[in-house]
Amino acid sequence: MCGFLRHHHWLHVEAYKVNSSVSNFLRGFFLYTTLSHYLVIIYQFRADAHLPPSSLSATTPLPFPPFLSLSSDYIAELSEASVKERGVFSIALSGGSLISLMGKLCEAPYNKTVDWGKWYIFWADERVVAKSHADSNYKLAKDNLLSKVPIVPSHVHSINDSVSAEEAADEYKFVIRQSVKSRIVSVSDVSDSPKFDLILLGMGADGHVASLFPDHSVLEEKDEWVAFITNSPKPPPERITFTFPVINSASNVAIVVTGENKAETVHLAIDDVGDDSPLLPARLIQTRKGKLTWFLDKYAASKLDNYQFSE
Repeated sequence: MCGFLRHHHWLHVEAYKVNSSVSNFLRGFFLYTTLSHYLVIIYQFRADAHLPPSSLSATTPLPFPPFLSLSSDYIAELSEASVKERGVFSIALSGGSLISLMGKLCEAPYNKTVDWGKWYIFWADERVVAKSHADSNYKLAKDNLLSKVPIVPSHVHSINDSVSAEEAADEYKFVIRQSVKSRIVSVSDVSDSPKFDLILLGMGADGHVASLFPDHSVLEEKDEWVAFITNSPKPPPERITFTFPVINSASNVAIVVTGENKAETVHLAIDDVGDDSPLLPARLIQTRKGKLTWFLDKYAASKLDNYQFSE
């Protein structure tokens, strides 16, 4: 059973059409979909849906492209839809191995078909280090994506790396507010938070997303869009991060997880594990009106309840 269902009976799930060559990708209340050796789970939270456990569908194997092509198709299609609807595409990135997976977007056909001039890049979290530092999420994105595609430099909103974490967070809030005023970033119609078209996240083995770590006080932040921390349990210690009000207001949130070392954490984040289990930050992502999509390889998905990969 889906872990969110017990605690949030208003959960609704809808399949996202990942590849245009698939005319009817499936629609349902819950979806485990095998993609060769990969798994996609798509949630949509709706306050007006009251669904019994029997609404959950069974595992459905489907033939799909390799994982990198799949995630690239997903991003490219969201970009196309957003540009068509709003004229821009606002995307917030995190760091880690997630960015390396985006390198596929630099290749054909994406490098020619994506409207890069309409992209506006933000960071869901950033380490307060120099942009040239190996720990910088900006540097990681620049090396793997931004330097290889024709994104307008002024559309890339990195943090000020010459000030303190607190000042960097304050300045980044201002940048986002200006982007909202200019309609580069939408506003949620159920909150006053910005509504990014896509927030793309990884997940740590401890269940952290962005720089929202287990048991940290910033998890309770309800008002600020961007928070700063100076005591990150994972180095470097100084960071800024989107808060849950911003993440949960996005039109789309994608969490990409690979590797057997994160399988138990994926299980705790997704499955019905009961109230006695630790509440992981990843489990607190509950998009208000948007879609939450997990991209998992077979190793990360290996401990999910009632799931077996079709080889």
